[in-house]
Amino acid sequence: MRQLILCATGCWTGTPAETPKPLPKPTSCQIEERLVETAGRANLSFRNLEFAELAGPFVRLAVQVTGHTAHARVETELLELEGDLALDALPVRPKRPLLHDGWLELTDAKGRAAIAGTLRLELELPVGFQPSSRSVDLPCESLTFAARTDPYDANEVGDVWLPPGTATTLYRTPGSGRITTWTAPERGTDDPSEITAATELQRTGNFVKIRIHGPNAVIAWVAAAAIAVPSDNVYGGLLGSETGEMASALECPDRVPIYIRVDGRVVRVGTTKPDASLFGVRIRTGDVELQLGGDIHPFLEHKDVERCHYP
Repeated sequence: MRQLILCATGCWTGTPAETPKPLPKPTSCQIEERLVETAGRANLSFRNLEFAELAGPFVRLAVQVTGHTAHARVETELLELEGDLALDALPVRPKRPLLHDGWLELTDAKGRAAIAGTLRLELELPVGFQPSSRSVDLPCESLTFAARTDPYDANEVGDVWLPPGTATTLYRTPGSGRITTWTAPERGTDDPSEITAATELQRTGNFVKIRIHGPNAVIAWVAAAAIAVPSDNVYGGLLGSETGEMASALECPDRVPIYIRVDGRVVRVGTTKPDASLFGVRIRTGDVELQLGGDIHPFLEHKDVERCHYP
C-alpha cells in the first residue's frame, strides 16, 4: 500500500539544518623581548594621537600584531607605557641569519600584517632591482626587533664594481639557477660608501659569488667578465674616488690600449702613444673616458693606467 505524506510550508522534513560555521578569529602575532636595543623607535598613539616616540634600549618590549594593527607595552629604565604602535617605524628581522630563497639576506624589514601565525614582512632590495621590494612571511617566534650588527662574511675577498646601467644576470649557482637581473646604479660622489656596490665572496672558474650591498643584501653568482676589481690607484689613489670627475690632461709614459663598448662588447680600437698627453678625459668608475667628439666615448681601462699621471 502506498502512503501519501502531505507537508505544509515550513514543516520539518527530518533533515537537520546545517550548523553555521564560526567566524574566523583575527590572526595575531606576539613578539616579546627583554633588554633589547632597536634600530627604530617605538611610536605610541591612542586613537590616532601619537603621545610618545621612544628610542631604546628597552627593558621590555611586547608587541601584539592583530591583522594590520599593532599594540605595544614598552618599558624603559624611566617609564612604562602602553599604546597602539606604528609598526613600520620599528624594523624587524629574523633572530638567526637567514638567506631567504637562497639569495636574499633578511636583516632589515618592516612588519605589515599578521597572517596565520606568521608576520608578513616587506623588504627593501638594493638599488637597481625591479621590483624594489619583496614580501616574505615568517613565523612570529623566529623574529626580533633587536638592531642588526653589520653583516660580515669571513670569506670576503675584496670590493668589486659592475658597469653602471648594465643589466647583469644573477644566478643561484655558478651559471645556473637564474634569479633575476640587476642593473648597477651610478655610484655617488658625495658618499664614499656608494662607490663600492658589491663585495666578492668566492670565485669558481668563470663565475664570481658576490654580495650586493643594501638594507637587505643580495648574495648571488655572476659571470666574472661582468665585474672589475678596483685597484688602489682607482679609489683613493691616482684617479681618486669620484665618478664622472673631469681632468684637464693625462700623461702615460707607455702605450695604453684604447677600447669602445658596442652592443655589450668591448672592442679594442687603438693605443695611446708613449709620453702622449691626453686632453679632455673623464673618470668613470675607474675607467678613463676620452672626449674625442664621437657619439660614443673611447676609454682606457683602469688596470692599464696605473703608471699614468696627471701633470
